[in-house]
Amino acid sequence: MSPEHQDTPAEPVLRAVSETGTVALDPSAEELLGLLVLVDGGEGNHLVLARVDDAQTYVQAARNGDGRYLVEHRDGGPDRHFATVADDVGEAYRLMAEWSSGDDGWRTRVTWEQITF
Repeated sequence: MSPEHQDTPAEPVLRAVSETGTVALDPSAEELLGLLVLVDGGEGNHLVLARVDDAQTYVQAARNGDGRYLVEHRDGGPDRHFATVADDVGEAYRLMAEWSSGDDGWRTRVTWEQITF
């Protein structure tokens, strides 16, 4: 096949970054779960999943000492920053995976409270 007909790799849409510096571009559901399992096991305290083209649009999960997770999402400016508490790593994963896939179930399955600074 000639070079002009070869598929060019798509630019990544999402970037996952752990507190320990692990980076995954457009992580699969399995990769996202694996990164959260590492956080749950004590490798860092949080994981951020952000749009590559807009660092102000993201979802992140931070492990609390009691095993629950503070999950935050931001859709642009600071007036669009919300948080909820997930009971465990599985629930934090479901929220992050739904957000990353475009499934809007994450918006209504839990109660989100606006964060003000």
